[in-house]
Amino acid sequence: MLTYNTELKTTNQSDKDLVISLLKQHLKLVNLASKLQFGKKTNSIKTLHKAFYYPTRESHPSAPSQVIIKAEQECLASYRSIKSNKHEITKPFEKKNLSMRLDIRTYSRSKEKTKINIITTEGRKWFEIALYPKLQEFFDKYDYCDPLIFSREGRLFISLTFDVAPKTPEKQNLCLGVDLGIRRTAACSDGRL
Repeated sequence: MLTYNTELKTTNQSDKDLVISLLKQHLKLVNLASKLQFGKKTNSIKTLHKAFYYPTRESHPSAPSQVIIKAEQECLASYRSIKSNKHEITKPFEKKNLSMRLDIRTYSRSKEKTKINIITTEGRKWFEIALYPKLQEFFDKYDYCDPLIFSREGRLFISLTFDVAPKTPEKQNLCLGVDLGIRRTAACSDGRL
């Protein structure tokens, strides 16, 4: 895996403000989910979703449902990391940076991969990915998956993860068995004699 960070460009300042406000909303929802999940013995998405989703939909009606679900997932992933790293915590963790991992339900991309359509509170908005020669080379050779969008100093950035591992050919399950017996000269794996 190889990660490449680049800027997201738009001709409309209001579209950029919509995504930044969405990132702020996501940050707030992750922190709310963290307070709800803190102290629980299990990290069950089903339990957290049951306790968090519908009350949050009522208290934050402008938040897209997928953003609430992404907040739940990020909360549980953070608690899993805390547990696996054997950290002792005395209060709920608090997310501080404006970022959100996108998935197939929160973004789509253009055919040439140079534009990305991101969910906002007012529908989906198109953004252009700032291209550089090395990034164009990656676009030509590889595919990216589930990018991370983040804001730094009022600017929007995207972190693209490319799978650069060589593809291994599929193992063929065909074989030919040769019977050197008297009656049949050869028997195939599909039953032909």
